[in-house]
Parts: sequence; C-alpha cells; structure tokens
Amino acid sequence: MFIINDIFTKKDFLDIIKQENIPINSPTLCSKKDLKEFLEHFIVDRKKEIKYKFLTCQEDNILTSKEKENKMLISKKINAWLINGYDFERSFYNNINEIIDDAEIIKNYTQYPSIQKVILGLNIYLKNNNEKIIIYENLFDIKKEIKKLSVNKFASKTGRFEIIFD
Repeated sequence: MFIINDIFTKKDFLDIIKQENIPINSPTLCSKKDLKEFLEHFIVDRKKEIKYKFLTCQEDNILTSKEKENKMLISKKINAWLINGYDFERSFYNNINEIIDDAEIIKNYTQYPSIQKVILGLNIYLKNNNEKIIIYENLFDIKKEIKKLSVNKFASKTGRFEIIFD
C-alpha cells in the first residue's frame, strides 16, 4: 500500500493533481482527507509514479516487530560508539568500515527518531574526518527548513529581571 505522509496541506495535493494532470472533478471542493485517499488509490490502481518532491513510499520501510528490533539494536550499537567518544575498544566494532556497513543497513528507516539521530551523528564524524557521508532521505529536514524560514511574531519572556543603576 502506498502511504502519503500527513505533513501535506490541501494546497500541496492540489498542486500534485495539477502538475500530473490527474482527472478529478472539482478538486478544490474536496477535503484534504478525500484528496489524500484519492491520490493513494490513484497511485496504486494506475501504478503511476508521481515525481513530487514531498511524496514518499513507505511501503518498503514497514517493518515487523522483529525487524524493527534488529534495526534499533544496530542504531544503539552505533550510538554507543558515538557516545563513548569514537573509541573502538569500548564498542562492538573493530573499525569504521563495520560501522558504515551497519549504517547503510539502517539509513532508509529514518522515520524512527533514534535512527535519524545516529545517522546524523555518524555523518558529523565522517564529515570531520573527510570521509564520504551517508546519504538518506529525510522528511524531517523539510520541517526544519520550514521552521527556519518562519518568523516569530511574538516572544514572551518571563522571569526575574534586575536593573542596576550606578
């Protein structure tokens, strides 16, 4: 089953429908939920690949509980290495290549925050040592970019303020 992420707005769905020339009568009158369901069924029925920058297929990333446990265990092992100051003597790894191999296994499961944190930490280490970083697709980066672009209109500060006069 193709799942469309819930971060989209109705305007995003309307843009997809317009961009891909999808036949639907009066899409502006439909609700966001209806548009989402229509697009999911349209993609599955027609086996059409919509190349839109925010759509992701989570079909491949659905894990059973045992698989998820294994992926989390790998991320915990890498995280232990990161927390221990990149020391191989106090970790389950003997060299950086073993860590990179494990990171390649979990890199597609960044919908789990702990895995995302581990990959980001490992990328910082690899970048500092001039090695090739691990590329992964991440929807959380989109949220961070949106947050950076937003302007705070009101900031409230509370607490004790001291004014000293000379």
